[in-house]
Amino acid sequence: MAIGSTDKWQGKDAIKLAVFSLLLFAAMILGAIPCSITLTSYFYGDAVGAILGGVVWMYMRANIKKPWACLLSSVIVAAIAFFIGQIWTAVLGIVVGGVLSEIIVRVGRYTNPVANILAFVVWVLCFWTGHGILALISVDMFTQMMINAHMTAGQVELLLQGLSGINLVLAPLACVAGSLIGGGLGYMLFKKHFARAVPSAQQ
Repeated sequence: MAIGSTDKWQGKDAIKLAVFSLLLFAAMILGAIPCSITLTSYFYGDAVGAILGGVVWMYMRANIKKPWACLLSSVIVAAIAFFIGQIWTAVLGIVVGGVLSEIIVRVGRYTNPVANILAFVVWVLCFWTGHGILALISVDMFTQMMINAHMTAGQVELLLQGLSGINLVLAPLACVAGSLIGGGLGYMLFKKHFARAVPSAQQ
């Protein structure tokens, strides 16, 4: 049986995907709030958010095992990020993460839990890169965008200090760790959903 041919997209699937996408974005933001208290810990927010977001991701993957679900969900999340004023590189990072995660879950025939967790790790790393890359490629542009978002020059300077030195190594590693914890926790919670999916995917 061809990949993804066991289930065709229906209206209820689109609705579920939209709801899960909203929950995923909310989980990432809510999980990151503790790190937003100080500007120096800002870039670790995605790592913390990934713990909660991973649970949502795995529940979504267990319920919607269809082609393009990862990419479409990422487009929805990117649209939400755009409308609430996230910088354009963050929006782009989410979409790129969606493309890469879609490729990974397709290799895993959509139902493989390891592939789904790995896809989430890559997605979160792209999410994080999108937040920080503008500060690396154009400090002036990043500074101006943050000032336009009602930050002071002093706050932006502290933010840039947080994305330097050892944090450029530790923050992505923290994202990997947070993604693995969240994805693993999500798999343990919804293990039965994945187990039921394996036989049909291998027919």
